[in-house]
Amino acid sequence: MTHKNAELKLKFKDGFKLLFQKVTLKALLISFYILLIQQGSGCNVITTFAETIFEMGHIAISGSIVAIIGGITTLFAGISTPFIVNRFSMKKTFVVTSYIFALTLYLLDVTDPCAGHFHLQIFVQALLAVYFYLEESGYDVSQLSALPVLSYILYSVFVCWGTATAPWAIVSEMFLLEIKGIATCLCGIVSSLSGFIIIEISAIVLNSAGPSIVFTYFCVFTLIAITGSIFLVPDTTGLTLQEIQDYLATVNLLYVCCGCVTAWPSPTIPKLMDISINADQASWIGSLFSFGAAFGPIITALCLNTIGRRATLYIISTCYLISWIILASSTEVYVIYVGRIIGGFGVGGTFPSSTVFIAEIADVKSRGAVNSVNMCSFALGLLIEYCIGPYTNYLTLVIVSAIPVFVFYFVFYFTPESPYYLIMKSRRTEAIQAVIWFRGGIKSHIADRQLSDIQVFFCLSLYNFLFVLIDAHRSPLAPPYEGPYPVLSRTDKTLCIDRRGKSKTVTIDRVKAAYGLATPGLVITSVAPEPTQVQEKQLGAHPIDTTQNHATRFGRISKTPQRYGTQRC
Repeated sequence: MTHKNAELKLKFKDGFKLLFQKVTLKALLISFYILLIQQGSGCNVITTFAETIFEMGHIAISGSIVAIIGGITTLFAGISTPFIVNRFSMKKTFVVTSYIFALTLYLLDVTDPCAGHFHLQIFVQALLAVYFYLEESGYDVSQLSALPVLSYILYSVFVCWGTATAPWAIVSEMFLLEIKGIATCLCGIVSSLSGFIIIEISAIVLNSAGPSIVFTYFCVFTLIAITGSIFLVPDTTGLTLQEIQDYLATVNLLYVCCGCVTAWPSPTIPKLMDISINADQASWIGSLFSFGAAFGPIITALCLNTIGRRATLYIISTCYLISWIILASSTEVYVIYVGRIIGGFGVGGTFPSSTVFIAEIADVKSRGAVNSVNMCSFALGLLIEYCIGPYTNYLTLVIVSAIPVFVFYFVFYFTPESPYYLIMKSRRTEAIQAVIWFRGGIKSHIADRQLSDIQVFFCLSLYNFLFVLIDAHRSPLAPPYEGPYPVLSRTDKTLCIDRRGKSKTVTIDRVKAAYGLATPGLVITSVAPEPTQVQEKQLGAHPIDTTQNHATRFGRISKTPQRYGTQRC
């Protein structure tokens, strides 16, 4: 047990070292930027207070009906999202929809700023801001009563296509596998805290100054931020939909739970305000889940590499269940606060943990599209709350909201562990079976070859000294590789090495693992197919005593330098 604890501490230490490399810090800053755009565009504010906002607009249709219309639109838009991402790149989808979304908010000022394509998103925000400004200024807006509803429909479409899905899909492809868990957890904390602050401030402004100020801010912020993202955010394009069918049956059920937690205040707050709470308490009920979501990624970071991906996802789903049990037990405001915070734990843990799981089970070309499928499930959770909430009592809505958790428990039971995690734990036979399951029943020898590629990737990521393929022409008996050279930094496809005092970037197909210094306890298994027994080996430099004096035929004495023995991947 002591050896395992020391090995675990070493892995965390190495992960944090990689986290502060220049390339990783740049990826973190870009990730924080696009997640702040997502929260600053107002998506969680509209989703949480949709019914209340539409009641402020004094439109002919009730706020609950408009929320249902938006939920249905979101669901169908979510179904089309993978095909939109497949046709266009994730970055283009994100930017274009956001612009239109913001403009719509400015003109209508009453929809849910949680939509997608960013050019379209700015358009929606502009429409909403103009509508509410006219209504608050005393103008007759009866002729424009359909404008908020139209904006909300446009918002629902554009959020699905970009704002709600693209940020986490982009984040999932920007980090190395060994630090993806830590990095995505940091992104989750930043996203949750910023969402909590924005929801709470927006609730205060909505009650004091009205919706027009709020939507004007969302529009201006989105317009400026998205313009900057054109130059800062890289393009990570998904090309196939190979993994979507399997994924739809498992992990995305957590996003149904996430949608239920997010939209629950919209139909519930009006009921509670008739009973026992005031406007300030209502704003806390709406925003506290985002505060709890800031702690969810911490749980994820501690669990992903210790108990595994599946167990971590089960813990997150249990947070949802505990939240609904607490909410069902009482309608006291402080009990509701506690239930919302614990539900936020699940929301905050869902995004980073599912992002890591998708990155490990999905084909590289289909990760963006698979991530975009999450919006279908999230929209389904919203629709459950919007459709059932206005027509049932408090307890019935809580019970219905808890049903997706039990469905997840049953369905996810049949899903295997991530093959990457199994390789990390030297469980190769189970990893082969997992690859066969996730790749749709491929032949075992094909799965074994794919698993060997995974192991080679781990070798390159764990060794800090590498051999490099010689570029220039060499003599017939000269070795094809030179080195070893120390590794300065890594990305998914390139490595930066110190080559005789100068940094040089090489691709992973031109390097071979040499050895790892100061990395005791790391385990690399054999890549032979179906080994009967896994042998644990210590990584590190193994000096071979080759120091011998040789006399040439001319009488000159030559000394052979000491060499290092290496393990082959």
